[in-house]
Amino acid sequence: MNIEKKGTRCIDGLGRVVIPRDVRRTLGFESGVPVEFFVDNQTNSLIIRKYNSTCALCGSCKELIEFEGKQICKHCVGKISNLG
Repeated sequence: MNIEKKGTRCIDGLGRVVIPRDVRRTLGFESGVPVEFFVDNQTNSLIIRKYNSTCALCGSCKELIEFEGKQICKHCVGKISNLG
């Protein structure tokens, strides 16, 4: 694993941390991009990774629900509901 320190930030009173701009640009973390969190208990580390789940029908990453093992957005669910 190649780990490189990219800065230091403080956690605010609500538990928020600002990810430095150069890190966001490097990783493609734009505003509104969903992320997922992992904890490595052995190293007491937090890993933040882009969450790549998207709607199986349209590719959207907003308002997803799981249906029979597939992610489908609420918009597509609504469209399907209107078919019958």
